[in-house]
Amino acid sequence: MKKVTFLLTICLMVGFTSCSKDGGDSSDSIVGHWQSVLSSDVSTNLNTGEVYTSEGYSDTSLSIRLYEDGTCQYGSYSGTYKHQGNELNIYYSYEYDALQRDGETYVKKHVDKTYNYTIKELSPKRMVLQNTFYGTNSEGDWKIDKTTTMEKVN
Repeated sequence: MKKVTFLLTICLMVGFTSCSKDGGDSSDSIVGHWQSVLSSDVSTNLNTGEVYTSEGYSDTSLSIRLYEDGTCQYGSYSGTYKHQGNELNIYYSYEYDALQRDGETYVKKHVDKTYNYTIKELSPKRMVLQNTFYGTNSEGDWKIDKTTTMEKVN
């Protein structure tokens, strides 16, 4: 009888502890208003192989508001987001007036944007995001790996 009671007690303890919420990956830990404070980037010229590094510069250019219902405010744009594991994907659309070359008239252009971030660190007051994007300028084609440190405003 002692063995049965002991086994029942162990089963109940395991059952109760397995129901506790794990806050480490919970999407509500990212809910709130986040403001960038610091950035670093590594830029690689894909034509020449040259690498340029900018480390730890002050950066307050990005504000992200993540809401419980999956909507977000990314800077001045409204959109949606998905958080799963260490991935944070932000989706938004916007329209702008683009100059049409042949007739020198403006036309409405529609753009769908997606930012795919890897969450490198997440705590109640700090989130470190990393993303990679590509660009072109007069010096060639570029791959930019950017790390942004965000602090929770509320």
